[in-house]
Amino acid sequence: MPQKTFNARQLEEKAEEVRICLYVAREMNRRDATDFYARDPVYYLENRNEPIDVELFSKSDAYPPYRIQVVTAPSNKHLELRSHIKNVESLRNRLATAFAERGLQHCTVGISLGKEGLLRKIPKAAVTQCANLMVQNKLKEEWSLEWREIAEFSPTLHKFVRRVSVHPAKDLTVRVHRTAWTPSDERLIEESIRLKEQDKYPLILKAQTALVISASSFIDDEQVQSYIASGKAAAITFSEAWIVFAERAVLLKQAQPRPPVATLRGF
Repeated sequence: MPQKTFNARQLEEKAEEVRICLYVAREMNRRDATDFYARDPVYYLENRNEPIDVELFSKSDAYPPYRIQVVTAPSNKHLELRSHIKNVESLRNRLATAFAERGLQHCTVGISLGKEGLLRKIPKAAVTQCANLMVQNKLKEEWSLEWREIAEFSPTLHKFVRRVSVHPAKDLTVRVHRTAWTPSDERLIEESIRLKEQDKYPLILKAQTALVISASSFIDDEQVQSYIASGKAAAITFSEAWIVFAERAVLLKQAQPRPPVATLRGF
């Protein structure tokens, strides 16, 4: 039988899935005194078993294979584009009008929003203060202000805007950036789980499979703890759920203890 060949992208993607699952194996072995390990990425490409992405095996054969489906967490940018585009576009138009009314015509303005700026409509007072900030610095050809400087100028504006940058240009252009804020709640983790819960695999198959989230740089400890505290993991249909970030695996949902193979055979 001829050996299967795989392109560089397939190998890279599978290698990343295996790398993520190795952190899960390490944590399981520490937690349960098991001896799970992952095989070479090529093995999983040659032995595909939908919906399983990676299987962990017991070195001593004392435990049944641990089946895993891997999902990559969406970036904060994706959620913001989907959830807040009307609010962001409204702000861009209001700021452009306020700047033009004050004679600011030849620059490109970049506005990075904070949490409040993404979650709700920015009040008129904050828009006015942003325009006044522009006027105060209008003699500078190119400049930027970070959140500390904005807070000193206006605590009200600081609640919504975290950074302002200005560059000379032929016309007035206002750009509102949506990627400067990482939410402290659990929405990115929820979104990751939802992506896999929507798959049409039978529930009995999901109940025999663990879900492992490969976290992006947009997920941190605060979000993970927020998700765990929410109690929402109880509704996950997968047997267990993990999230891997900062080179460590954190358990989101734990399954019932799995007896060793020898116990199963003796039943």
